[in-house]
Amino acid sequence: MEVTQEPDFDIGELSSTGRQVEVALGGAVQLACPPGTSGCWTRVESGTGRLEPMGASQELRLDKVLYQEAGEYRCVSPSRDLTRRLDSLRNALSVQLIVTGRPMVTPSNKTITAVYGQPLTLTMEFCANPPYNKVFWIAKNKVYAPGDADKTVIAYGITNSSDPNCHQAVLFLTKVTTLEIGEYNFIVRSPSGLAEGNFHVNMTYASGYNVQDVKSACVTHSHFAAVYVNVIILLLMNCYSRLN
Repeated sequence: MEVTQEPDFDIGELSSTGRQVEVALGGAVQLACPPGTSGCWTRVESGTGRLEPMGASQELRLDKVLYQEAGEYRCVSPSRDLTRRLDSLRNALSVQLIVTGRPMVTPSNKTITAVYGQPLTLTMEFCANPPYNKVFWIAKNKVYAPGDADKTVIAYGITNSSDPNCHQAVLFLTKVTTLEIGEYNFIVRSPSGLAEGNFHVNMTYASGYNVQDVKSACVTHSHFAAVYVNVIILLLMNCYSRLN
């Protein structure tokens, strides 16, 4: 059963009869169109108000529900007649699906390869209902709350995503060196529990970057440093022998 998208209707301005359905994170819910009606389920896209078809059946079942599936669902008649379709939208059964539970972090575990000497952005998407009450990053044994920064790390403030009860956290590394290799943790806490996400940062060199030259420079520097130390020791011994 097809649901056309034109003309664009501002669904938020249309009156409808509706109700709220609450489901736990990871649970299941089944929605049914009113008895004696013909229609199929659609989801109202957040921000745009456009209708996203959810199949041709009068029943809609969602299993292992995620926070991203929360929002408004409508049972809409498939009529192609504009007047009838407007009437159908006005009288459609509207269901506001609310997802609750412990916080959820995405990605939960990810490996990233950074380029030596270049900046790196680590982005975490997280959702929580009831709302989160604490979030922070752990980077190289240091804790960063949103808004914290130093010479090597910037923890940006939390921003809202398009999905209900979902947000985005960003950690910015100003320059990746061997010191920045390792694990970075993001932790979010709410009254319903705690969730953690991890980034594992590896490092590579840009094309054309000569690692051997760097090693040679390091060896040369170490050699001159050793010679310098030996010269100082000889001078001290010479001074000591003269004093005696």
